[in-house]
Amino acid sequence: MKKTMTQFASWMMALTVALVSVHGVYASASVSPWQAGNTFYVSPSGNDANACSLEAPCATFERAIEGAASGDLIVALEGTYMQPLSISKSNITVEGQNAVIIASPHGIYVASGAQNVTVRGFTVAEAESHGIFVEGQSVIVENNIVYHTVLENGSLSGGVITCYNTAWGSAIKIGGGSSNVTVRGNTVYENCGEGIAATRASHVLIENNTVYDNKSVNIYIDNSFNIQALGNNSYCTTGVPMGIALGEENYAGWGAQLHDVTVSNNTVNGCYTGIMVFASDVGGTLTNVTISGNNVPTAQRRGISLDNAANLNVLVSNNVHFNSIWVRSPQGVTLSGNTQVSGTSTPAPTATQTSTPAPTGTVTSTPIKTQPPAPTKTQTPAPTKTQTASPTPTPAETYFDDTHANFVYSANWTKITKSQAYGGSYRETTKNNSSATFTFTGKSFSILYTGGSAYRDINVYVDNVLVGTIHQKTGTKTFKMRWDYTGQLSPETHTLKLVFVTTKATGTKGSIDAVIVR
Repeated sequence: MKKTMTQFASWMMALTVALVSVHGVYASASVSPWQAGNTFYVSPSGNDANACSLEAPCATFERAIEGAASGDLIVALEGTYMQPLSISKSNITVEGQNAVIIASPHGIYVASGAQNVTVRGFTVAEAESHGIFVEGQSVIVENNIVYHTVLENGSLSGGVITCYNTAWGSAIKIGGGSSNVTVRGNTVYENCGEGIAATRASHVLIENNTVYDNKSVNIYIDNSFNIQALGNNSYCTTGVPMGIALGEENYAGWGAQLHDVTVSNNTVNGCYTGIMVFASDVGGTLTNVTISGNNVPTAQRRGISLDNAANLNVLVSNNVHFNSIWVRSPQGVTLSGNTQVSGTSTPAPTATQTSTPAPTGTVTSTPIKTQPPAPTKTQTPAPTKTQTASPTPTPAETYFDDTHANFVYSANWTKITKSQAYGGSYRETTKNNSSATFTFTGKSFSILYTGGSAYRDINVYVDNVLVGTIHQKTGTKTFKMRWDYTGQLSPETHTLKLVFVTTKATGTKGSIDAVIVR
């Protein structure tokens, strides 16, 4: 409770001195003396000359935080705040009551020196970078709504967000060495980057969030350890993001620290891949990872896919999943008690696939999507031998290698001769927006390509409509990788267009090996 400055001057001076000694803050003649456990109120219609009481709220978060002490509560009253909330003090709670923050570069920021901070009840929108960015320790982020942020990779017009293919942040980012963070009960959607991401973090609990239709991965665990993703609802109705993904990207001085991760009891629907483990960018071994009890009944590609080259004590168990589970390197991986509910029963290229297909279910056609593609990574390598028969008849496939007359290449494509490629060669480019077209008659198609650490994305268009993205980056160079279009086209002539996209001026490339028509 706030005290007023209506007492005798001598009494007020003594109390002010006492508060300064306890809180270490300066109390000016226009500021009420504050005590630990007090509640401070902020309002868009407030005034920083006020006492920050419910009756006389202040106008800025900065003013309230300046006077707050350990154990204090700051309440943002209803309204829209065109200012960021930046928290550098420890042991405080900031609560929104129908409060909307529109600010940049971040809507809410918890600094690295802050500990024991709770942020709850806010709506954050239109941030240039992260909506909520946590670098502190022992932080709770709960019951917030974050949407239409990460505009460094997009634009907003008339309430409609359009995302690009440049660099991006995350709607809720836990990073910078933060630890002991809980992200709970938030709703995160339509952001031009990841939805919720733990990047270079440790001991993070991501639970009971609803995350959907973000540009990139809905929930991303990146080069972090002791992470739990539990009971979240992740889904995709537009575009092709991943539902939940684990990655190990390269950060200077950080090394390979993706280990001790649990992804359990989540529901993932409609995404390109439901749960994905990307190939490590730093050659790390995926260690002590459990993926269990998840429900992934629908996907555009696969329910669960593991693309890392080295694994140790990885358990994938008791999941319900779309299509077969893909495991690139089976050593160190145990699959047990998983149930396939739909999709073709094409096994992984080793004996590690132990999922039991359900007695019914066929490949579900995927309608053509017109949203921008998501920055995901690799797909399943194409088989070098005849595929195992599926429960349903497999359409006849016709292969067209990169030298076929139906291919028309723009400038900057180079023919690379390699015996490992289909037909002994493939095409490669380093120029952004280089394209190739291919005319075919059929109901569906696949694309073979070469992947590797320097390879990036190929956008796939059918009859000038974007239908997906081939994410060609892998830990090691791999030939005859395969990307499948899972939809069904009308049985007539179509034009396929492949466009290389990259955010770097040099050092990256894209490839085309062959087109398979069905």
